[in-house]
Amino acid sequence: MIILNNKKFAETEDEFINSLFKVGGTCVGYAKRLKRQIKLFNHKKTQVGVINQHGVLGSATPQKDGKTWYSYMDIKIIGEYKSYAQEKDKIESLSINKDSKGYFFK
Repeated sequence: MIILNNKKFAETEDEFINSLFKVGGTCVGYAKRLKRQIKLFNHKKTQVGVINQHGVLGSATPQKDGKTWYSYMDIKIIGEYKSYAQEKDKIESLSINKDSKGYFFK
């Protein structure tokens, strides 16, 4: 499970279902860790954000042509962090390693 700004993202279907019935809060969506990024999805499994290899949390908007538009705006279901440093610390804690090209998440 990934927690961003006190909003939970399940990494499996079981985590999402269990969050509905257990104390601690319901997940707002899903997260998929890839080697160099983490994709964030809402509860309908539509991509709403991404954490890229450079540690940037950005919004993702699906386009009609099937592509995705990425931008630096805040993701509505996550909200705005109190400080940029708090956001960067959380993203760094999600990584497993870092090299000259950026972070590894898986």
